[in-house]
Amino acid sequence: MKSAHVDPGQAPRPKVDDWYYKGSGKLWNRVAMITGDGGIGRAISIAFAKEGADLCLVYSSEHAQAAETKELIEDLGRVCFTIAGDVADEEFCREAMAATVGSFGGLHVLVNGVEQASDPTPLEELNGAELARAFTAGISAQLLMIKAALPHLDAGASIINTAAPPANGNVVGSACRGAIAASTGALAVVLARRGIRVNCVAPGTIWTPEVKSRLSPAELARFGTKAPLGRAGQPEEVAPSYVFLASDDSSYMTGAILYPDGGEVVR
Repeated sequence: MKSAHVDPGQAPRPKVDDWYYKGSGKLWNRVAMITGDGGIGRAISIAFAKEGADLCLVYSSEHAQAAETKELIEDLGRVCFTIAGDVADEEFCREAMAATVGSFGGLHVLVNGVEQASDPTPLEELNGAELARAFTAGISAQLLMIKAALPHLDAGASIINTAAPPANGNVVGSACRGAIAASTGALAVVLARRGIRVNCVAPGTIWTPEVKSRLSPAELARFGTKAPLGRAGQPEEVAPSYVFLASDDSSYMTGAILYPDGGEVVR
């Protein structure tokens, strides 16, 4: 049973593997591509591997972290390879997709990660270049990866987008979150005729490896305490939402958004 309480004076190590979680073959012999290898990406990878999936992990520059995740997946008896590059680059997206399909013979699940929202920037201080970078990381990269994947996806495939929680007052982060939600719905309608489902996961305040490095001790003490459940979540608590949307358990769901956020969406 997962702990319902975290000492607010501590910054716990992100938990990416629920040791009590036993897979039941929900993704047996399916191939999944997951972009982003932060705490949530690693938790998704482990859960998918436990359910029988082989994986391609796409990351930017965290080579040691990606290698560690790859080893964890292989220890679970599944095949995993990693590709480093910029998912906001259209040519890279095509090359990564071709390499994945060439290695595994196909693709069944695409999980689009997203950069965590940066600290809020006052609207009057934003410039065009910063806006372009934020939207490229927040929404353009997801659309480019989906575009690269579509020629390789058959009926029954699943696309899962991620809408990262923006910090309070982060205008650009909020705009990207809204754009991801809206594009998920639009793609779900367009791709339904091909039998491809498109859904979204919108995590709340989650402990990730990046959190401790960018927050002050005072901020860490308050991290997640505003959620109705009174604490931040763990990556292992987010991963089951992706397993559900990737598997046949959600075969009659498309255009949906799941909120593993401790109740933040209803606060």
